[in-house]
Amino acid sequence: MLLSKTTSRVSSDFQAKTFVDQVVDALLKRALQGIILPGERLYEADLSRDLGISRAPIREALRILEGQGVIESIPYRGTRLAPLSSERIRHINLVRFELERLALGAALSSVKRSMIHDLEGNVKAMSMAADHDERLTLAKLDTEFHGIICSHGGNPVIGAMWAILRPQLLIVFGVSMFAKDPSDLVKEHVSLLTAIGDKSAEKAIEALRGHILRDNMEIDFEVLVQQRRAEANRLSDAQHMPNSPSHLVSRRPRGRPRRVQSPVE
Repeated sequence: MLLSKTTSRVSSDFQAKTFVDQVVDALLKRALQGIILPGERLYEADLSRDLGISRAPIREALRILEGQGVIESIPYRGTRLAPLSSERIRHINLVRFELERLALGAALSSVKRSMIHDLEGNVKAMSMAADHDERLTLAKLDTEFHGIICSHGGNPVIGAMWAILRPQLLIVFGVSMFAKDPSDLVKEHVSLLTAIGDKSAEKAIEALRGHILRDNMEIDFEVLVQQRRAEANRLSDAQHMPNSPSHLVSRRPRGRPRRVQSPVE
């Protein structure tokens, strides 16, 4: 009987953890799609209503995302999606270059054909997504491309550090796709794949350096986010614009319309 109770408790805990992971994925997807923008305040009550779940798993998901650097908690001001700036992008790029440089050097030293095969499949999927202007898919594939490099380095520490960095990159790549030409993104990765395929570690790492350290640096993320925020607010206002005199009749509001918040200062 004791065994049955223990088994039931463990199963329940596992299911709860899986559910929290799903909430983390749902929040990341919203950030990737630009529904939640960098610098935007996050309210547990609003997220609970929008996702149709209680606040407890949302609170736990926010705690996990804070540990990954995706969100920030500011004392007495609340929680927000971490803002993006040129300096932050530069810091992220420096870290990811070092991770990928180590992984790529190790992978090429042992001639890992499986890595080349996985990267080729990724770039092929990128090309198809670009043809259909599937920018959300491209952002995911861009992240996956660099994750493949890290996964073939044979170093679990690199893999663990990449797992922490990955959610931040998803958001960076997702927002950047509002300003990028999909075909240019594919060309960049085809060139990088060609350099890696030559199996010259020195040339491949130099190509990787150029690709990563200049990646997204030409984009003014702060201006881009402001433009996306203004566009989202225009759409929100248009959706709630009265269409007839009937709007003069007093009605009890059914939840406040979602309006993208300005960054927390």
